[in-house]
Amino acid sequence: MKSTKRLKRIEKLFASLFLCAAVAVSGAIQASASDKTSDVKIDCKKAKETYSWGQSLSIPKEDFDISRITEKTQFIVTFEYKDSKDAENVTKSPVGLALQSYSDPDNALADDKGGVWAEVTPTSYDQNSAIFYYQDIVKAYTSKDFSKVDYLHVIAPSEITIKCTGLTITDCNDKAPETTTTTAAAEVSQAEEETPTEAVTTTTQAAAPAESAASTTTSASSSPIALIVGIIAGIAIAVIIIVVIMNKKSSKAFDVSTGTFVDKKNVKK
Repeated sequence: MKSTKRLKRIEKLFASLFLCAAVAVSGAIQASASDKTSDVKIDCKKAKETYSWGQSLSIPKEDFDISRITEKTQFIVTFEYKDSKDAENVTKSPVGLALQSYSDPDNALADDKGGVWAEVTPTSYDQNSAIFYYQDIVKAYTSKDFSKVDYLHVIAPSEITIKCTGLTITDCNDKAPETTTTTAAAEVSQAEEETPTEAVTTTTQAAAPAESAASTTTSASSSPIALIVGIIAGIAIAVIIIVVIMNKKSSKAFDVSTGTFVDKKNVKK
């Protein structure tokens, strides 16, 4: 009876350890995943009024590398009209996005000079906002490789004059994926040279030196890994202890005359 009770206690203990370990590992994995992405808010103070496929806002690669986007990314654009009455005459989205490259990308849209201009239509919009999904971007650009996109533009693809008032890009990686290809230097047209540089801020951290940001990312990603390794090691030790106890008990028998466990070798047959 005592042996059976002890076995049940050991089983309950093992079940509790396993449950705690599973919860801890799940939490560590979720924390690790959440640390990898953040939302990026673009400063739109220098946005201008425009119409007829003009550019209200232009973001160079140096300010935001579109290679950072993920499959969960949404581009949320807000805008205003020069004439508020135009809002009543909207039959299609008065705002769009455009991806521009002049770095000779391996892309079906590239012209004979190695340039690409890909216009993106939003998935949904209302009178003052529009949402563009990752799939919209890929479809318009005909590729998932954004490493050679030099500019992201907010455009006005109609005769209605609008001005971009906000641009948030959700679920972005902390940095663009590494690539083995090198981008050749290219001449920029006068219009591109005059394109204003927009400041970019992230909602998860203030601006910091590249080395500091890199070390922070490495620390954040390695911490959950260390936790998981520690949990697995703890489970392994617990299992070994339980196995030893079980083996020890299985090598003994209960002596009725003395009321104690004795080695089976010493039990008189």
